[in-house]
Amino acid sequence: MGPLAKLGVFPDWYGMQLAVLTGFFFGLALQRAGFADPRKLVNIFYLRDFAVLRVMFTAIVTCSLGLGVLWSLGLYQMELMYILPTKPAAQIIGGLLLGVGFIVGGYCPTTSVVAAVTGRLDGLVFILGMCLGVVGFYLPFDLWRGLYESSQGTILLPQVLGVGRGLTLLFISAMAVGMFLLAGWVEAKINKEDLFTRSTAVTAGALILISVALVLVLVNPDGRTVSRYDAQLTELKDKLDTAKASGVAMSGVLTPEDLRVVENLETYLSSYEKPKTYRFTEMREAARQIHMAEPVVNYLVESVRHALPMPRASGPAPVAPAPQAVKAPPKPKGFVIMDDEGC
Repeated sequence: MGPLAKLGVFPDWYGMQLAVLTGFFFGLALQRAGFADPRKLVNIFYLRDFAVLRVMFTAIVTCSLGLGVLWSLGLYQMELMYILPTKPAAQIIGGLLLGVGFIVGGYCPTTSVVAAVTGRLDGLVFILGMCLGVVGFYLPFDLWRGLYESSQGTILLPQVLGVGRGLTLLFISAMAVGMFLLAGWVEAKINKEDLFTRSTAVTAGALILISVALVLVLVNPDGRTVSRYDAQLTELKDKLDTAKASGVAMSGVLTPEDLRVVENLETYLSSYEKPKTYRFTEMREAARQIHMAEPVVNYLVESVRHALPMPRASGPAPVAPAPQAVKAPPKPKGFVIMDDEGC
């Protein structure tokens, strides 16, 4: 719900209600898929049932391609969303511990809640153990604080691979299709039957995934995003230059807080050059500047336009129009991006 609520699709206060409703249907889907049964979950480790792998890869690919399409259309600003910083050591150790807990306990945190709701005692025991694990992590936290606080910033997969987002999504889609085929082959060897890969719906879904990824490669959302932000920054710079050229003092129009926003924008624009390629950290800063400064600059231009005297036309003196009140700049929709903090 975060991207929709934070970008103003609906009020923030309504986001929690939708999150609860979405969580209910998500839990219902997990229960109907059999993920409240630990045997269904751990069978992947015994190479008998790869349903967990299929569900996870389907979710990853659907989300990645969906956000890629919305992002390329300008309907979703990934740069305004908070993304967890990359902490390789802590994340590798945490992933290993989660995997061990998955095998031993038979659940992950989400499926344990689903199991407990359906009345399974082992699901409730797993939740209690998870709570004890949280306490056990917190009390001696100073022992591994260094692992947790050592961050390399936000590192995304396209940055690691050195390719565009379209090619990255194509790689993820091809890897998902390959994993589905491999899982079906292994299941056929172990269980002596393969009902998954022979399905027409599976073949059609794989073709759709690859087709969408290929379209994104051709569309080049990275280049479109760079051009869009560059055009917006250029427009803001032109508006600021126009306001300065009018001679109207900005201090008499803007509040101290808005003046700081304008000063930060001017400082940023003084060293700005259009990036040749998409780099997330650079685009994140550009998005932040636009997000915070655009309503303030628009208000400044509108205020200057009303403050300037009207040009005198020939003939009788015109009747002065009634002054029009200029509304204060609206607060930016969304949230202020923090370096290492969530929202």
